[in-house]
Amino acid sequence: MSDRRGEHFVFYIEDSASPGAYNKLGSARANTMTRNGEIVDVSDKGSGAFRKLLSGGGIRSISMSASGPFDGDEQSDEDIRAASESQVLINVQVRSGAPGFEDIWQFSAQIPTYERSGDYNTEERFSVTFESSGTIIYTPGA
Repeated sequence: MSDRRGEHFVFYIEDSASPGAYNKLGSARANTMTRNGEIVDVSDKGSGAFRKLLSGGGIRSISMSASGPFDGDEQSDEDIRAASESQVLINVQVRSGAPGFEDIWQFSAQIPTYERSGDYNTEERFSVTFESSGTIIYTPGA
């Protein structure tokens, strides 16, 4: 894998006003994505005191988080706020790599945590967490 700049690891949220179009979560300074693959332990008395795992038997999911200065002018900010309040699923994309050559993960997600904060002498900040639901589609970059 070649070196990649962190600025090219970006989250996109489907625009609620224009389905199929995605808006960059532009005000995020820090993004994290974790691929989860649960294991299924099928060990029994005949395993000889060694663990046996069921190949392909676990649940796969993605957990994501983003944080940065709050920018209330973007459609993605409104979509995140509305989705977190109503607890509905939204469509999300994660893109990694130089524009035009990105690896892309696409899936539906729920927002279990949405936080905004600020001190008297700093900018207002946000933090949001996404948990995937359903199929995760991966498209490798060119």
